[in-house]
Amino acid sequence: MLPLPSFPLGPYGRGLPRGGPLPGPVQYAPLSTGIQFDGVNDRAEVVFGATAWPTDFSVTGWLRIGPTTPNRFVAGTTPTYGGDGFHLYLSGPNLRLTSRGGRDDVIFTGIVAGQAYHFALVVTGAGASVQPYLNAQRLAPLSLPTGNRPTVLSGYYFGGPGLAFFDGRLADWAFLRRALTDAEVQAHQAARILPPSTFADLDAYYRFQLIGPAAAQTPDGGPFARHLTLFNMIANPFAAF
Repeated sequence: MLPLPSFPLGPYGRGLPRGGPLPGPVQYAPLSTGIQFDGVNDRAEVVFGATAWPTDFSVTGWLRIGPTTPNRFVAGTTPTYGGDGFHLYLSGPNLRLTSRGGRDDVIFTGIVAGQAYHFALVVTGAGASVQPYLNAQRLAPLSLPTGNRPTVLSGYYFGGPGLAFFDGRLADWAFLRRALTDAEVQAHQAARILPPSTFADLDAYYRFQLIGPAAAQTPDGGPFARHLTLFNMIANPFAAF
């Protein structure tokens, strides 16, 4: 099991990529901030060496919705609609999930602008079975035929540009190469930050609370340093979640 990452990773507080160092470690209240996406051209991504899609895979995180105009890209393992991976997006009040080959499923109807939601996705059987959650409650599961199952994992993407850009805030997103249990999804929703018990097989962890290690990045708290590059963000994209 991996140790809980230590934040921040550098000497600067959130939103302070330039200027003098702070006098000591900066502590944040759980889920006190997230990254604000403006719905115009903001995005964050990391691309790494492609690997075969794992047998089990999970993603969990928080989102707060801006105006629910159609087709806002939220997060995924591919920036391309119907690309080789999963792609979570908003279409009005509907939360939708696309998968390889252009499959498109409505997984929840009734998203409310301005409200925070906890989301999780647990993918098992090398992509055959997909269990989405909202606010730690199971939604209807999906069974994917071979043509819709992902085959590669090569990056993480937030905010766009596979569809229109996301308008809202994201906080505390993690990707794991194993299946989270119901109890672990519930623990993240209750704790609001990823609890240490979920850190086995962590692939990437984005608190979305600070700049670093470079001014145009937000850090990965996982073991592989897959830091997200921020595109078109204002100098201080962090806002109260």
